[in-house]
Amino acid sequence: MLSKEQLQDRSREDCLRHARQDLTGELKVELGQADPHWSPVALREVFEQSMVIWRRIGRFEVLLDEDDVPVGFVDPDKWEDCRWRDLTEWDIRDLVGRTRLVRDGFAVRQAGRSRGDCLEAVLVEEPGDPNPKLLRVRINPSRRAVISLLPEQEA
Repeated sequence: MLSKEQLQDRSREDCLRHARQDLTGELKVELGQADPHWSPVALREVFEQSMVIWRRIGRFEVLLDEDDVPVGFVDPDKWEDCRWRDLTEWDIRDLVGRTRLVRDGFAVRQAGRSRGDCLEAVLVEEPGDPNPKLLRVRINPSRRAVISLLPEQEA
């Protein structure tokens, strides 16, 4: 049987290998609580290890409202390797949803190719509201990364 330290080392290596599939740059894994326990379902000893992956981020701007609540951001590093590729509305909704800055149920009003071969879309946060909140999102389609999410002035 492997020791707790050996299992943690293997967990860290597996985590880094998996993370490097999607993340670039220098990654650091911080180990959290380890939980070795018997699984009555699998009928074997199970080792669960929580981890946090850290990566240095360059310039990253966050926009705050008057109550200091984040309402948008700009991440210029996401422009790297930007190449046009058409994304579905579902793809846009998924990528924007991951930012956790937009409420569920938002709609994509319009989307298309924009400067630098990014995908630019206008989002409606509350589609049924007579004065909905509008957001403009820019996405790097080749990296499937949100470049910016900014409040939009009503036209």
